[in-house]
Amino acid sequence: MPRLMEVLVAAASVMIVIANIIAAKIITVPAPIVGTLEASAGVVPIAGVFLCTDIISERYGKKAAKRSVATFTGLLAVSWGILQWSVMAPHAGGVPQDVYATTIGSSTSLFFASITSVFVTQMFDVEIFEYLRRLTGGSSRWVRNIGSTAVSQLADTTLFTVLAFVVFPPFVGGSLLPWGVVGSIIAVEYAVRLSLAFLDTPIYYALTEEDTETNKNVRS
Repeated sequence: MPRLMEVLVAAASVMIVIANIIAAKIITVPAPIVGTLEASAGVVPIAGVFLCTDIISERYGKKAAKRSVATFTGLLAVSWGILQWSVMAPHAGGVPQDVYATTIGSSTSLFFASITSVFVTQMFDVEIFEYLRRLTGGSSRWVRNIGSTAVSQLADTTLFTVLAFVVFPPFVGGSLLPWGVVGSIIAVEYAVRLSLAFLDTPIYYALTEEDTETNKNVRS
């Protein structure tokens, strides 16, 4: 595996785990006219995951990107397993067991939702990215970077939020939110993610600039 690809997969894996741990906290985001809206604290790191996938797709092709998605989705599942083990392990001190179990338990629905949404929408993102690459004849890199993100981030935001805060909480615990808050989270997070897609475009260009014949051969 190329060195840059290893770094990108590792970065995406770390960001996914962090996003799921902090996503249990709902934050307020200032907004024009309406005042404030609610969003999950995990919105920023999860946007970075899509950037990593797009860079891998650009430099190493669809097959490599899909392998990467499978890798960091698997690592997310492993991290959830380790967290559950830590809850069930005999308590000998430190943070009170009930507090620790409640804190980690609140992340279970987030991990289940993330494992599902990340795998489905990241694979979707790779397909859209490759479609836009063919459509543009390999030029206009910003089109496939922003275009694929605009579509797949909407799907990811919607699927994850509904699963994490509506579908899974009654079964595995976590925060069960009213549909009004869920809709607000989807709207705000999608707007933030789309803004980040524009802002991270220079990073995308910088890390795909060495798209020489060698890299084109790697993609094939």
